Amino acid sequence: MPWNVFIFPLVAGYYFLSTCKRYKYINQRLDRQRLIFNSILCGILLFTFSYISLHLAYYAYAKLSFHLVFFDRLGSHFKYEYLDASLLSLFLSWFLAQIINTRLDDTTELYTTIKKVGTDLERIIAKSYLDFELIQFTLTNNKFYIGIATEIPPPGSLAYLSIKPFYSGYRSEDTKRLVFTNNYSNAYESYLDNDPENDMSMTVIIKSEDVTTATPFDLGIYTHFNSKSIKKMTSEKHDNKS
Repeated sequence: MPWNVFIFPLVAGYYFLSTCKRYKYINQRLDRQRLIFNSILCGILLFTFSYISLHLAYYAYAKLSFHLVFFDRLGSHFKYEYLDASLLSLFLSWFLAQIINTRLDDTTELYTTIKKVGTDLERIIAKSYLDFELIQFTLTNNKFYIGIATEIPPPGSLAYLSIKPFYSGYRSEDTKRLVFTNNYSNAYESYLDNDPENDMSMTVIIKSEDVTTATPFDLGIYTHFNSKSIKKMTSEKHDNKS
């Protein structure tokens, strides 16, 4: 028996793990050795299921009082032992991945994966996107942005992050306190006042390597401890409107 027929279950295991939404994001974070091990394990399970299913089908077919010429000829083409089960496992990996993917949502699966194997920054971004929560990013040049994430990047691929900014400014060199210089919500409101159907939205792309700190931002809590800074920003907002 040529052992190379078992390459099909191995390919089947890798294909299933790399295309099924439930598992592909988790396996993207694994090292090569662990991915190969998981592919082998998944391939064995698919092959075992295929082997048992085929033997049950062959047994039931042999009990029939009539035989179909097509199936008799088809069976004669499998000259190598286990070739039929190996090919069936390859088909099953594709079929199961398609069925599972139609029932799963990309965003939900991304968030589930990030909660399990994601970094702290990825978790903050994912929670901001799903719960519409503000995040405060401080960059290496002391500039900061406060906004909401506009997407959840796949785990391990966070080279750049995208946010919809509401405030920006810089950190004081002496105290490192936030100094607000821009209130983007004014621009959003002015556009909506002039055109209620306008869906204008600014987006800022930040290189993840430039982020020094990233924390959830609660405006109510910040206002409580930094009332003077907020009053100044609010007064500037009213002046711009007038």
